[in-house]
Formats: sequence, C-alpha cells, structure tokens
Amino acid sequence: MANFFAAGAAVGPSRQNYIVVAVDRAENIYLDNVPRDSSELTNAFLASGSPTIYVVGDKDVRYQAIGRILISAENAGIHKVVIGYHILTGEKLVPIQPVQQAHVDGTFPIVVATAPSTRQNDVVIIVDFDGTVLWNQVVLDRATLAATLQHLASKNPKTRIYVWPNRLSKYDTVVHLIADAEHYGLNNIFVVGIAP
Repeated sequence: MANFFAAGAAVGPSRQNYIVVAVDRAENIYLDNVPRDSSELTNAFLASGSPTIYVVGDKDVRYQAIGRILISAENAGIHKVVIGYHILTGEKLVPIQPVQQAHVDGTFPIVVATAPSTRQNDVVIIVDFDGTVLWNQVVLDRATLAATLQHLASKNPKTRIYVWPNRLSKYDTVVHLIADAEHYGLNNIFVVGIAP
C-alpha cells in the first residue's frame, strides 16, 4: 500500500487543516493511507464534522474516481472541497504546471454542484472523455481557453463557472483547467460530480 502522505513524502496541506483523500492510477481511493469505498468515505466525512477535504489524484486517473469523492462529500453535507495543487505520480506528489502559478498555498477551493447552471451569464465548461474542452458548447484548445478565461476575468471576475468533467476524462486535465481559472482571478468555480 502506498503511503502518499508520510513525513517528508510530499508537499501539500497541513494534516491538521484537511482530510486528505488520494486516488491512485488504479482508481483506489485512500483516506489516511487506507483504501476506502464510497460509503466508507461518506461515513468518515460525517464522523469528522465539517472538514475541509483536500483531493489529490494521479494525473492519469479517470475523473469518475474524483467524482465519487465529490459525491461522498455531498452525501455528507459537505459542499466545499479543495482540489490539490499537486498530482500523484506513482507514490509522490508533484506540483501541476498551470499556465502560470496560481494560489501560493497550492489549493483551489471549489463548490460541489449537482448539475450545471442554466443561468444566462454563467459559463459551463465541459471536459470530454478525450480531454476536449467545450466552453458553452464551443470547443477550445488550451491557449484559446486561457485567453478566454483571462478576458472573462477582466470583464466579470464574479462569473460563475461550472466545470462538468466526463467520468472518463483525466484528473490532470480538470485540475489544470481549475488552476488556470483561479490564476486569472476567477474564483466562483462549481464542479459538477460527473458528466453523463
């Protein structure tokens, strides 16, 4: 069993401030380095009151495993989750490389949503199974996405952004998108558990 958060093994959150949930490449979910299923996660979240949940995953893990964590958090009444600034590679955490460095503390607070918004001024960003990113149904490459995020931040930084990852999309793609949005000052981010 991997010990993702042994002393000196990783940089990341203070263990006193977060419940760390990690997902390895095989989609095994770990809470305190112990494999857990979704019901065990929900019960652990309920037992701990209202923790801040810090999620990290292998860069190649399919998003459905991350989605299961978000659903467990929501089932426990927790709607704020922190997506880690680090990605698991083997048994080590490595920093992601967003367009630019984002938060100094290396965290991206998000809100778990059950469905994307239908409000007119909100933005829905879908991450498809192959990593294709759609902004309000228009396909964007990474450079165009970055430019669009930057333009939106300068125009209306309080815009709600709903990120809706396909269950087969890679965690790496989703966390980079969130990091880029945060970098440009877009902090009103909602992540929908799993897209159909």
